[in-house]
Amino acid sequence: MKLIMAVVQDKDTNQLIDALSEDNFKTTKLSSSGGFLKEGNTTLMIGCEDEHVDEALQIIRDNCSKREQMVSPVSPMGGSAESYIPRPVNVEVGGAQCLYYQSMPFINFSKVLKKVGKSCMKISQEIRTQIDAMKKNESQTKNAAKNFDQMVRAQSTQLQQAELQRLMTELSQQGQRVARFRFFKDLATYKRLVRRFVKEAVDYGMKLKQSHSFLLDGDNRKLTIVEEIDEKLVELTDTVLDQEKNSIEVLDLIGEIKGLLMNLYT
Repeated sequence: MKLIMAVVQDKDTNQLIDALSEDNFKTTKLSSSGGFLKEGNTTLMIGCEDEHVDEALQIIRDNCSKREQMVSPVSPMGGSAESYIPRPVNVEVGGAQCLYYQSMPFINFSKVLKKVGKSCMKISQEIRTQIDAMKKNESQTKNAAKNFDQMVRAQSTQLQQAELQRLMTELSQQGQRVARFRFFKDLATYKRLVRRFVKEAVDYGMKLKQSHSFLLDGDNRKLTIVEEIDEKLVELTDTVLDQEKNSIEVLDLIGEIKGLLMNLYT
């Protein structure tokens, strides 16, 4: 890598920079002034590869021609300036003074920044892809958990329904025993089964309420049914203990209790 320093006249600067740019030579323009004519000139810094030095020098040579110009010399520093009469002289101007030397390694920071920018974009895209994948996995996990929860609830509901049906069958059989034998022990067992059924039915209703939308009237209705069941159990106890009451009346009360239990369940 070579660094060319070219000192040219201001009049040739723009033409030379345009010519260098056409051949993809990068230039840096510095303002300077000559020591003899005290006129402004331009110093161009041109960086290029070793094999392109001759090409750059030829472009400078073609665009910086020499020419003659009449100038007035500057008054001397010593002596009286009043007695000095300047005489215009014809001098040669133009051309270019060039020197070049080996430069340090050249780094094009614009390209480096572009590469860094592309790397950052690539990293950003990779991170975004990972985040999207994590969100997708999280969504799938939530859906799987939701489906599993629904499956567990459905299974639990089926088991509870089966338990309620089993209790209803056992209640029907025990009710027949109460009506037939009218033993206090059978009555106590029947009442215990009724309370168990009520508890299971209420728990079943609470689970349904958690997974569905129920109106407040539904809760009030169940409370009313439970109160009616309690009243019917008291009436059943009195009827069983009253020897004047026949088995048909006992069966009627047991049937009414069964109907209330079915309403509570459904």
